[in-house]
Amino acid sequence: MAAVAGSISDDVNVSVVIPAFNVEGCISDALDSVFAQRRPPDEVIVVDDGSTDRTGDRVGGYGPAVRYLFQENAGPSAARNHGIEAASGEWIAFLDSDDVWLPDKLAAELDILRRNPDLVWVCSNHYLQVFGEEAPFPRFDPTLAENYLGVGDTFESFLQAMGRGLGWDPTAFIVRKEVLHEVGLFRVGLNYAEDLDLCLRIAHRYPKVGFVPLPLAVHQVDRPDGLCQRQSIPEKMRVLRRIYDEHSLTARNNNTIEHLVATLRPIVQDNVRTLLLAAQSRESRRLLKQFEDVLGLAYVSKIRLLLMLPESLRNKVYLKAEWRIRGLAL
Repeated sequence: MAAVAGSISDDVNVSVVIPAFNVEGCISDALDSVFAQRRPPDEVIVVDDGSTDRTGDRVGGYGPAVRYLFQENAGPSAARNHGIEAASGEWIAFLDSDDVWLPDKLAAELDILRRNPDLVWVCSNHYLQVFGEEAPFPRFDPTLAENYLGVGDTFESFLQAMGRGLGWDPTAFIVRKEVLHEVGLFRVGLNYAEDLDLCLRIAHRYPKVGFVPLPLAVHQVDRPDGLCQRQSIPEKMRVLRRIYDEHSLTARNNNTIEHLVATLRPIVQDNVRTLLLAAQSRESRRLLKQFEDVLGLAYVSKIRLLLMLPESLRNKVYLKAEWRIRGLAL
């Protein structure tokens, strides 16, 4: 592990990296939220990943305040990496082009870094805004987060915090640029959970993370023109299985495997639920087999029994006992 931590001064340089693809309808909201920061960033970079709409025109309206970089379409990981390489700041803050920051986001994160100069990254709680629904909701209950943190503002183990429900969205964290280089940047080719993969690689080397319990960003979910690529459940779960297999050995060696499992389990359970309620029995059984070691034998056995019931009865039984069934994995 390289010794990269150091003191945080008031003149610390922060670069914001925003990947964008065909987001003419929302990129202005993202940029406006950056320029509304109580502590403005030192550099704002938008990497256009081959947009065919007026994204470039929207960004151009901000003039020299925004560095606009265009590349042929290669996906959000490649776009973020392009921005990281071009950034002049020693700290990188990410913002997806369909998300927004609240005004205190950067200031609160930098305050934690000043109080904890050994840190190399800080995450903020954030709101989830499901497309089509009116009110966003916190990813992590702020009161619960404060209870977990106690009198401090750091978690000694990012993986343990994730196992308790801490999110890992790029929109909500800031990290030293050299740490990103050290762990290998975002993995181009992963079309799902590339942010989780990066966070795990950072956490294996630098488990301690700062955390702001107050939600300071809004992450869009299921927005039609959003950055996230859409894949089928089997495609997403193949990627998630790959991530688990690649990180599980290190997690076992670091005695954090139970936290990694606790992080992935609800993701898999949500997809089992979707398949189950959509009457996709074959895919449900396949997913149970694929993640039996993550889901736990008791949960898997109960779902397999449900799959033996007629469809109309199966869904009623599942919905009535859903949280008790999910709790069998604990």
